[in-house]
Amino acid sequence: ISMTTKKLTGILSLFLCIICLVSCNDNDDNFSPITLEYEDPQIKFDNESRSYTLTPFSKETTPLFIKGGDGTYKVTNENEKVVQVNYHNGSLTLKAKEIGRASIKIEDSSNNMYILSVVVKYRTLTHKAFIAKVIVKGDELTSEEHTELMNKVGNSYPINKYVFTFMNAEDSKGTVDLYYSDNNMKTGNFEKEHIVLDEENAIPIKGEYKLSEYYRITIKEDNGKVIDTFYITKNFLPLLNTRMNAHPLIQYCFVRDLTAQYKQDYLALENAYLIQIAE
Repeated sequence: ISMTTKKLTGILSLFLCIICLVSCNDNDDNFSPITLEYEDPQIKFDNESRSYTLTPFSKETTPLFIKGGDGTYKVTNENEKVVQVNYHNGSLTLKAKEIGRASIKIEDSSNNMYILSVVVKYRTLTHKAFIAKVIVKGDELTSEEHTELMNKVGNSYPINKYVFTFMNAEDSKGTVDLYYSDNNMKTGNFEKEHIVLDEENAIPIKGEYKLSEYYRITIKEDNGKVIDTFYITKNFLPLLNTRMNAHPLIQYCFVRDLTAQYKQDYLALENAYLIQIAE
């Protein structure tokens, strides 16, 4: 190999080496993707779904801190009617304004981008329900009447799912969808009232079990006509313990007082209650 060839080979090697070094340095300018994090490392934000759900009554959210990118962030709220975004020193908070959807775009000067989807909607709560107990009291009822009433009361409200949609900050008003075992569904407007009774005025249900603290749910049609009333309590769960093992997620008892509904046909009836367990 001639001296000239050796020199050319050396120059080419040096040139390739410089390109490699420049290329390596360019890689140092690659930034990690933009993500959002809570200040508390124990609480993880879902950067895969990139979504946040609020109700119209939600308070301002806990700050989310922007991480990654090149650190020069620009935050754009694409629907200011739905949500208010407060951005300050690398963190942002959200405050719901009205029902709807919004996209929050976070970008830096190196073309990194993150889009957070925000949904503002009413809170819903679904309860699956099961018939747990029928209570019929009346010392003067005949055996036949007692059997008839047990069947009628037990089959009077074949509802197996309740879906509540809360439309105020106190969760005391909204709509409820009632799903029946025959696959029919009814929707009504509900009102929820917290009631506490002293021992003297507590409503006896069975033995030592009385309704003393409960929520009264009143369901009405749009015209104001009451179509259903029941009570929600936890106090009766021990009364139903024989059925609890089959439904380990049970949280509440739904109690209906059906005495007035059947009293006219069964004069000796003292009390009739239908109790559902709900999870």
